[in-house]
Amino acid sequence: MILYSKPNTNEWTFWTGDNGWQTLNTGVNTTNNWVIHTCLYKPGVNNKKVFINNNLIVQATHNYAKTTTKPFRIGAGANESVVPYYFFKGEMGEIIMFKISTSNVENTIINNYLSAKYNLTLDNNDIYTQDDATHGNFDFNVAGIGQAADGSSHTDSQGTGVVRINTPSSLNNDDYLFWGENVKDATYEFTTSSEYTERLNTTWRVSKQNDLGTVTLSVKDTDIDLAGKTSCASLKLIVSNSSTFGTKTAYDMTYSGGIYTATNVSFTDGDYFTFEYFDKIVVDGTKFYNGSGTNNVPNTSDGCYKLLVKNTADGTLPLTESCIVSEVEVENGGVLVVNDAIDFEVTNAIQLNGEIRMIGDAQLNQTHTGTSQVTGNGKLYIDQTSNLTNVYQSGYWSSPVVTSGNTYTIAGAMKDGSIPTSKNSNPPNITFVTGYDGATTSPISISNYWLAKLTNALDWNRHRSENTAYNPTEGYNMKSSGANQQNYTFVGKPNDGDYTSNITSGNSSLLGNPYPSAMDATEFLSTNTSFFNTLYFWYGSNDNSNTHVRSAYAGGYATYLVGVGTAYNGGTAPNGIIAVGQGFFVDATATGTIVFNNNHRIYDTTGHLYARPTVLPILRLGLDFEVSATETFHRQLALAFRGDLRGLDNHDAPMYDFRPTDFSVIVENQTSDYVITGEPNFNDNLEIPLHIKLDQQRELSFKVDALENFTPSNVYLKDNNTSMYYDLANPIAINVDAGDYHNRFSITFRNSVAAINDITKDNYVTIIDNVDYLTLNSNLSIKQISIYNTLGQELVNKSNNSSQLNLAVKLAKNSVVFVKVKLENGEVITKKMVKR
Repeated sequence: MILYSKPNTNEWTFWTGDNGWQTLNTGVNTTNNWVIHTCLYKPGVNNKKVFINNNLIVQATHNYAKTTTKPFRIGAGANESVVPYYFFKGEMGEIIMFKISTSNVENTIINNYLSAKYNLTLDNNDIYTQDDATHGNFDFNVAGIGQAADGSSHTDSQGTGVVRINTPSSLNNDDYLFWGENVKDATYEFTTSSEYTERLNTTWRVSKQNDLGTVTLSVKDTDIDLAGKTSCASLKLIVSNSSTFGTKTAYDMTYSGGIYTATNVSFTDGDYFTFEYFDKIVVDGTKFYNGSGTNNVPNTSDGCYKLLVKNTADGTLPLTESCIVSEVEVENGGVLVVNDAIDFEVTNAIQLNGEIRMIGDAQLNQTHTGTSQVTGNGKLYIDQTSNLTNVYQSGYWSSPVVTSGNTYTIAGAMKDGSIPTSKNSNPPNITFVTGYDGATTSPISISNYWLAKLTNALDWNRHRSENTAYNPTEGYNMKSSGANQQNYTFVGKPNDGDYTSNITSGNSSLLGNPYPSAMDATEFLSTNTSFFNTLYFWYGSNDNSNTHVRSAYAGGYATYLVGVGTAYNGGTAPNGIIAVGQGFFVDATATGTIVFNNNHRIYDTTGHLYARPTVLPILRLGLDFEVSATETFHRQLALAFRGDLRGLDNHDAPMYDFRPTDFSVIVENQTSDYVITGEPNFNDNLEIPLHIKLDQQRELSFKVDALENFTPSNVYLKDNNTSMYYDLANPIAINVDAGDYHNRFSITFRNSVAAINDITKDNYVTIIDNVDYLTLNSNLSIKQISIYNTLGQELVNKSNNSSQLNLAVKLAKNSVVFVKVKLENGEVITKKMVKR
């Protein structure tokens, strides 16, 4: 087989032979012109063909014999001779050989590829038209799929490039799709676009003839540079009718076996396409880019991506949805505002050289393990509101930011937040004064006389300077400016990661939440259960003592242990959330290192200090008594039914502030007063002993404050002296003499005493009311008889040694008494009786 340019005429001829040459003359001279020659041969009628520029010039029926011994020569003839001659005088740009005779559709595709590559015009089926300057010179690595008029089809192509397209969904005769790229010897690297996506530095353009439906497009991961793409970022195919991709259709590409694939891709003639991904969400002075939320803000599905706040962002465009991002960078001069009640969660690092401003109850929550990953010289602004109402009341605080290295000062971190944080608020420094009282000046004044800390000690370190350095875990005591619920703004570098604080058995520490997010008290206690089991929160907002004399303070401690908390004097019960800026006490039962970490952090805005529903069955028992004519004190105890064994083992919380008149739960084998106790699963045979102490005779009002997650049939207060049961379905009042009562009173869930009127009978005792005396009969000897009134006062106490007793007693008509009889077998029978 020879393609031969005849001497003198330079007309192209196509030679084949079988024991002699058969020559096909084209009669075409292409001297000084670049052309595409296509020579085809296969057995059959007119299957020897010559095309020039995809135009059929001549065809014939000739023979052909394959040789296995003759040399293959390019640029010379006479391959039957050892020495070549008939040398070609000209240039050859490219030679493509196939071992088959290509079909019409394949010829069209090959010729369109060569036409684009060498800037030639085809005489027939010049379908790919994006290869000139008008259309952008997309000359390189052209490939195509389609179906020719004779029905021959080619449905899977990649050509010399990196893009493979196949599987047209609706292919008919004369349907074609071609694509070519605009960069020769492309590096296939990604660069940042104006829309803050990482876009490939090569673009393709398509020519489409008729409609072959949708197609599948794929690219190998080794053919493009994806070194900068994070593993979770999604590679996308983007298609547009504009070279700038101002409007585009994006197709997600699935990854399998080293290949990225997009399916159901639709092209229009002249479309552009390329590849892009994004690994960051950006906000600048005009809009958000790439986020999954409304107006492209990030939301909770964006945990793969970094959030970049440009230096042109001035806070006008806030975070409006709770979100998760992998990391954050705020450029110098940039401002990120986080709207009220937004959970801003960051998995890893924050590079803060500008400002993050948290509005209202917004919280910043980092979730990585290990030490802090916050860098930069920028600032976080976050507010917290005090629940104090006058200058005499104290609160326990901590700081969610540091102001120098890994420490903070009160003056440096805590600012006058009378104007809450906004995109351009500028909270002034607090004026610290040496007198006893703060004031609602502008800026506010706070007395530094009451600043105090207590870290791993037995007593306060008082009168601290506002410029004293504190570690992030350390809390401080501070009195109010006098404003009702004064707002404060913390300003500084946000705390993050692991912190520790040493504690010695028997000592206390005033600690605090060091983070700009809430903490889960249960998680914190579970981590540090070897050292303490209870958190104590000072509640001073209802302290109306109006005095700076510590012994006269009326505040006290709300208490929390795992799963249950109790309020102090009508306040809010802590139920598992430690708020931003909240301080709290712990008492150590062992020596060691207290640990704070990001696992303790949680987003919660359901209450100022603490509010979180519990799942444990809990009985909250309340006691009220008058402190003065204008003040009533309320104590709450909690009985929690945990489904585990009773005892100290982290299920009972000692009371921090037992008062001269007060009550508490008695815990077996313990001498302390307890405000919370843990019981096994509830049953109505339980009896919970109480300790009640009075500094004078008082009327005590008992009631059920709340029943949570269970509904017992009855709750009773039992007086063990009189065996009288008081139904706590409604509050009951009892006058009790001054004294210290252990085990006289208890809580029960069953009333074992049956009420009687004139006569009561059972197996052992009969009581007959004879107006002036009572007759007691029993089938056993009566050893002792006592009679009590409803106040628990003993009216009669008499010994006896017979089965019958006539007892003279004066009782008021219709009075209720309790007759307590001890029998010879030790049985004690108590009867309730109404006097005739």
